[in-house]
Amino acid sequence: MIICRKAENFISKVSQDVVDICRPLLDRAAINYFDYNIVQDTGDYCMLTDTPAYIIDYFHHDQQLYPTLQELNSQLASSGGLAFLSDMINLPAGAAQHDKMKYATNIAFTKAHHINHRMYLILRGKGYYRICGFGLPADADSAIDFYLNHIDYLKRFVAYFECEAQHLIEQASWHQFQLSHYQDSAHHGNQSNYRPDKTKLKPRSIPLKIDGETVKLPYKEVRCVAHALKGYTAKETGKHFHLSQRTAEAYVRSVKEKLNVSSKADCGRRYFIAV
Repeated sequence: MIICRKAENFISKVSQDVVDICRPLLDRAAINYFDYNIVQDTGDYCMLTDTPAYIIDYFHHDQQLYPTLQELNSQLASSGGLAFLSDMINLPAGAAQHDKMKYATNIAFTKAHHINHRMYLILRGKGYYRICGFGLPADADSAIDFYLNHIDYLKRFVAYFECEAQHLIEQASWHQFQLSHYQDSAHHGNQSNYRPDKTKLKPRSIPLKIDGETVKLPYKEVRCVAHALKGYTAKETGKHFHLSQRTAEAYVRSVKEKLNVSSKADCGRRYFIAV
């Protein structure tokens, strides 16, 4: 067993929060699965998902289905940060250099859990990988084309998720578990008590392309709008983020002006169609 009970309990406990944050994605697109992963080069791993039962079973599986550091490096180099796991293609990018049977088993295992046609966005950070996974229904037509046509949208969703789930990401960093055989531990030294620098995971701004121009929305402003969209007043939003009511109102007003909309609801709609 490579996943500890503490991590299992945390992943299950916050799964409904993840579903709530993913609601704009699940309601607007054909996507029916999402996970968010941070894996340090030391092998320390933390994640959030909307389907905890599958993930826990995945990490209890007899065979080690998770990617190694070498495999992630290969996938990043060969595919530019996109990895597909689907029986609609022979092998995902980079797989031919490693264990073909592992990838075939991986696909079969997830299909048995009714998760199909996965696509992962892979980002290399300083000393870690961020991996965001998506899944489509089994009967999805042209799944690969769907992903390729919606890459910008999915990247935008990841930025939104990091903004909305920042507190969950920070909590997840303290519920890590170790991926065995992820890398040669001797190469990095003994860092079993390593904790990720949370500033690495916290976006300062979120760039949007609107009418051909790039607009940068500060993270502090976006999170206030996202909180307000849940029905909270400016006073409640300010209290939640330790801000004054006037500051919370100013942040929401600033986002509306930058997106050229007149209401908070329009902020949400404009945000998710911006590519």
